[in-house]
Amino acid sequence: MEIAPLEHVGAYAAAPPSYEPYELAKYLLSKIQGKSEKYGKAKGVEQYLLLYITDWRFILSQSVMALLQYWTLTTAHNFTGIYLYMPMNKDEGISSLLFPTPADFWKNFNPESLKENLVQNLDPKGWK
Repeated sequence: MEIAPLEHVGAYAAAPPSYEPYELAKYLLSKIQGKSEKYGKAKGVEQYLLLYITDWRFILSQSVMALLQYWTLTTAHNFTGIYLYMPMNKDEGISSLLFPTPADFWKNFNPESLKENLVQNLDPKGWK
């Protein structure tokens, strides 16, 4: 599943370099749940979902990843595992596990604490 909320921004070039992580995570969770409903629960079959980005404007912050890890652990879906891949260049990228994560890790986590945050992504091609 590509991470590109273009229905909110139009085109890649029009996407702002900043976003509210809580809102983006809620949006992505709804998309994950939509995929889960689409594919259903196949008896005896493990299903994995890969989320990926194709544009630097949609690089996920640690706060978005934490929210998705928490919410995919505490919200019903049909996936055995959910992974994230964010390419950094044509040869390398960052892979992360979003689900499952240990429930004990999240016992003191408050998703509402991230509600007012703002993330600013920087264009990697703009560095000199």
